Amino acid sequence: ELLESNRVHAAQNQALYAGLKDGQKPKMVIALCSDSRLQTAMFGDSLEQVGKLFVGRDIGNTYEDSAGAVAYAVEHLDVPLVFIMGHTGCGAAAAAASDYSGESSGIKDRLDHLHVTGDTIKDPQHNVDEQVAKVGGRYLGKVSTGQVTVIGGVFDLVGAYGGNQGQIYITNVNGITDVDEMKRVLSEKKFANVSLLEEVVKRV
Repeated sequence: ELLESNRVHAAQNQALYAGLKDGQKPKMVIALCSDSRLQTAMFGDSLEQVGKLFVGRDIGNTYEDSAGAVAYAVEHLDVPLVFIMGHTGCGAAAAAASDYSGESSGIKDRLDHLHVTGDTIKDPQHNVDEQVAKVGGRYLGKVSTGQVTVIGGVFDLVGAYGGNQGQIYITNVNGITDVDEMKRVLSEKKFANVSLLEEVVKRV
């Protein structure tokens, strides 16, 4: 079934892929959780995102597990925007706050990098803050000169932020977590219009 769907997809999108065959120029690298409920369709039409998003994924959206993707995007593709995105209802965050000593080494190694307290609502946001700090520290020179901006956000799967389920909220910009200051910085960089910033820049 998947292969049949792909055959139809390929036949319908020859022009799209013809324009991508000679290289890529993504606008953003995003590190996010492997959770099957998080897909690039959350940014709109998934076909519109082809060639625009460079993606690193693993359970819990830690910098360590997406370091290669971030490095390649920033150092070789000159991507100016790094987006660390967590999500509410994250199983990895819940597991990291519990006794996971019985898990296999592949899972334990990933959970070791998560920063959680046991607060199921705030932990995804706290973890994003920690990962933003790691990326910001690694690329301090590029961040300080404005070549790279590191944004943290949360995909609200369970409606914890008071808006629609499935909405993305910006929670951190280059280590800044004050809501008004984040809005100011994002507005200056023209990453979004002001009215949208009023809706999506938030902390829980």
